[in-house]
Amino acid sequence: MTRVDVRLLEPEDEADYTALVGCASGSPFTHSWAYRNALSESGYGEPRYFGAYVVGQLRAVLPTFVCRGALGAVLNSLPLVQSPGDVVVEASVAEDQKRSMAAQLIEAALQV
Repeated sequence: MTRVDVRLLEPEDEADYTALVGCASGSPFTHSWAYRNALSESGYGEPRYFGAYVVGQLRAVLPTFVCRGALGAVLNSLPLVQSPGDVVVEASVAEDQKRSMAAQLIEAALQV
């Protein structure tokens, strides 16, 4: 299986993320960078978008927000309202690689 590198997305990754969302199946507005910025500016917490890179290309993202308080931290995946979100994956990625990348992204998120 191809090596997957997981890292947090930075503001300079916006174009790559937007391109991924554009080619992912079923990505709603709540996966957009604009929604990320709106939530962040509204005080919903700190955006923590975990990206899975294969051969240097962004192939999947677990978009989350973390809210920290006196009793600890809460990590929510987007869309943040109504239901927990899912991993945003490029439509051409094979099913077994989707599962592998999702597991690695979730593992990274749990380290928050």
